Amino acid sequence: MQRPGPQLPSIRQLHPYLPPPPVTATSEYAGSPETEHDGDREHDPERDDEPPKKKRRRQALSCTGGFPPLLP
Repeated sequence: MQRPGPQLPSIRQLHPYLPPPPVTATSEYAGSPETEHDGDREHDPERDDEPPKKKRRRQALSCTGGFPPLLP
């Protein structure tokens, strides 16, 4: 998949101040975020109560079309 022609300089040569490659981000993305979210929910039960209520309300509004189903 390499193109014929002159080789381009590596991104590290052009921008040496860039952070290291996202090797750790890839491994975190594979499994750590799930455990982090579970740990956050268990760690802050008060904060856990608020977001689910908001999520449930949003889901209910989207299901009802955004208005109460009580019509005369």
